[in-house]
Amino acid sequence: MSKYELVYLVAPDTPEERQADIAERLKSYIQQLNGTLESLDLWEKRRLAYEIKKFQEAFYYVARFEGDGKLVDELERRLRVADEVIRFITIRKDDEIKIMEKRQRYYKSRREGLEKRKKKSPPPAERPDAGHHGGRARAKTENEVSSHE
Repeated sequence: MSKYELVYLVAPDTPEERQADIAERLKSYIQQLNGTLESLDLWEKRRLAYEIKKFQEAFYYVARFEGDGKLVDELERRLRVADEVIRFITIRKDDEIKIMEKRQRYYKSRREGLEKRKKKSPPPAERPDAGHHGGRARAKTENEVSSHE
């Protein structure tokens, strides 16, 4: 089973009883389809970034659950036909966890490689080519050029 996060927006003119009914139906769908609901939260009524179905605001709900692809398909099908739900998105959280772990391994290997290179190379003062400017020639200013000629 995979972990998912479902965010859905309910129209602002929907009564509280109807919003509670939508949430309860969502819980029962997840249980009927052998999923486990971790949490279902109402964020709050928020202003939308852009108008959706002629609404400027909506109630944001977030559901975190475990299940399979069939469960997600069925939930999305049922949310699509609910008139009060104006938008929804389902995100598979397993993918995000895998990406984070992969990034952590990558950066850890980079840090270890950098530390190995630091240990192998001697400090700048011990290198024969390392002068004041780390072995690079410094550009002369106009005064230096004209005073030596």
